[in-house]
This record gives sequence, structure tokens and C-alpha cells, in this order.
Amino acid sequence: MVMFWLSALSLAYCWPDGKIGSNLADSASLLEWRYVISSTLFLKNEITESITFDNIKDWDPRVKRYLPEFIRKNDTKAKATNAVLDLGGIVPTAVAVFGFGPLKDMKGVDGVVLWLCTFVLSLVAGLFAAWRKRYWNRLRNCQRILSEKAESTENVDKVVQAVPSHVIQ
Repeated sequence: MVMFWLSALSLAYCWPDGKIGSNLADSASLLEWRYVISSTLFLKNEITESITFDNIKDWDPRVKRYLPEFIRKNDTKAKATNAVLDLGGIVPTAVAVFGFGPLKDMKGVDGVVLWLCTFVLSLVAGLFAAWRKRYWNRLRNCQRILSEKAESTENVDKVVQAVPSHVIQ
């Protein structure tokens, strides 16, 4: 039974790293990000629908400005949520595997139902935690790409300003 739960947790945490799970997690992350920006910035549907994680540099300027602010405001909350979700997968598993008074007395159908419920809860919490981590990793990666682009633009501006005007002509 312990191996059964460990395999469920492994599936919950590793599945989003596979091809199908990765595509599903990316789609869910993109939908959530689009929802956040459309409900916060009140953008037109065309602008919101054009946003993907592949065209970060083409995002609307309002979205580019909002991303660092959104991450700064919600980063601590996101880390806490992930920690709770990680525990959400581990705690039911520990309860199911080691049990306590009432669990030891359950026999037959009641015991099986309790075991299955804790299994499903462990699996769902693990998948949700993995998806949330993927969402925040995607947003942080977008922020990194945008900041690199801004730094390279600043460097070009500095070079252009450093060149005397008679050389440019």
C-alpha cells in the first residue's frame, strides 16, 4: 500500500514534466495568465488572445509593465500556496499509510472508501501543486526575458549616445 501511494505521488509530481502533461500545464498556465490580465487590465479580447508564452516580446506594453508588479505582489502568496499544496499531497498520504485510531478500526467498505478518497486527494493536490509551480516558473521566465530585452535596449542606447554625432553622419 505504501508503494501504491508513493507511485501516486510520483505520478502527480512527474506527469506535468512529460510531453502531454507539459502541454496541458502550459495551456492551463496561459489561460490563467490571460484571465488575470484581462480582469485586471481590462484589455480587449483580441489583445488578450494574442498573448502566448512564445511571443513575449510582442506583448502589449501594458502587460509588459504589469508582469513585474504582479509577480512582486503575489510571489510570497504563491510560495505559501505551493508549500500548502505540497503538504496537501503528503498529509493525506501519511494519514492513509500510517493511520490513527479511527482509521485502524475501519474495516470493509468504509476502510476502502477512506483509502480511495485519500488517494484521490493526494493525486489531485500533487497535480495542482505541480501546475501552480509551472505557472509561476513560466511567469518568472517571461519577466527574465523582458528584463534581458530591456537591458539590451539600454546598452544600445548608451552606445548610440557615446558615439559623437559627426561619426554618425
